[in-house]
Amino acid sequence: MIRRIVIHRFRGIREGVLDDVGKINVLIGPNNSGKSALLELLYLGGTCGRPVTLHLEDLEGGIWNAVTSLPQDFLGYKPLSRIRLRHGETAEWAQAPAYITPQGGLGVELEQVPAGHPLRRFRLSTLPEKPGEKSKKFAQKDVGRIAIFGLLPQEEAERPYRKGITPSLFEEKQVTPGESQWYYLWDPAFVYRYEQQDPLSQFAVWALEGRVPDARKVFFVDFHTVSEHLTRSFVLWALQNVQEWYRKIYEHLSRAFPDLPEGSISTEVFPGRPGWHAGYFHPKDRVSLMIDHFGDGIRHAFTVLTGLVALAETVDENHPGLFLWEDPELFMHPASLDRLLREIFEIVARKPVQVFITTQSIEVLAWIVEFLESSLPGISPEDVRTIYVNLKNGLLHARVFRGTQIGGWMEFIGDPRLIDIDEMASPLIRLLRLRREVR
Repeated sequence: MIRRIVIHRFRGIREGVLDDVGKINVLIGPNNSGKSALLELLYLGGTCGRPVTLHLEDLEGGIWNAVTSLPQDFLGYKPLSRIRLRHGETAEWAQAPAYITPQGGLGVELEQVPAGHPLRRFRLSTLPEKPGEKSKKFAQKDVGRIAIFGLLPQEEAERPYRKGITPSLFEEKQVTPGESQWYYLWDPAFVYRYEQQDPLSQFAVWALEGRVPDARKVFFVDFHTVSEHLTRSFVLWALQNVQEWYRKIYEHLSRAFPDLPEGSISTEVFPGRPGWHAGYFHPKDRVSLMIDHFGDGIRHAFTVLTGLVALAETVDENHPGLFLWEDPELFMHPASLDRLLREIFEIVARKPVQVFITTQSIEVLAWIVEFLESSLPGISPEDVRTIYVNLKNGLLHARVFRGTQIGGWMEFIGDPRLIDIDEMASPLIRLLRLRREVR
């Protein structure tokens, strides 16, 4: 499980540290505070699972075992393309400073980095994914789809902070390569753009301390995922690897939406889009309907449950999972949200799945407090962190509430989403205060 995150120049975060990370982490804070950026760096780093050798051309002995982006993530999306599209970029980086070498490696030359610096020129060469297999060489399509590598934990003698490629923040926070995995991203769309004073300013670099997830077990749900159907590759994989997948989805969905008639769930090829499957509900003794016809709330829940059921059923201690969920309140009535969150907590309880949730919803916080205070089976308060984050001049500030501490803050102080902000910005607080004054 990831225990600490140290960040150098990712999106709006110039520097940041999350020191106390738990099994279930709920990120709150104002707009532009770094919540979504944290999900994205966890996703981009988490989906690095293709084994490679990193060759730093201008550094003697600069050869390390590393990983780079998988061709597709848990749901069947291309990792870098998915995040680029979230920000209005083209799916592939058209001007990527990369090329395919004659040996089938991926070469990179960054003109903005001074000549002679170890990260001016480097090369990734592929390795076999499993013993006995042949390595799959990079192809031309990878040039615009790969812009990240992750350095695997290094032995003492190989620690790269002695090689001039370590952010000063890492040394300040004593981030050791032997206990963490480091990621270097050079797509400028995701690199902090101000105060670029040294060669490493051309990179977003972050370290994940602790055990990182299996790269094939990283499940990220956002607005775009909810608005799209399921990839055919994911559906076929789930049907092959998860026993009674459809039945388990229906059981959780029917508890989240108790008015759903008795019936069953399936997926079918979406008309006119052979690479995509849509969810279908088959009521008993009634005509079948596409899940989309029930409304956005059920579609959101269906998307989350299809992936999370498959994830929870296929992880183990040697292949832990990571679930990233942006805005669980999206399209959800508070009562339905309560029931869906209960199902989610039940699914991940006692499973090696780490969870990061971002939210702007007081209902999400209130329901989680109730779950913790009522001893929801399988979830200990010690597993849960509510983390308030904010950005000031690029510096990420974090305040961590462990377990039920967030409930105490809400009871005695106020709305935790409004730390360092005028509390009266919350209409709920304003209404309650007005009522007290009338009385």
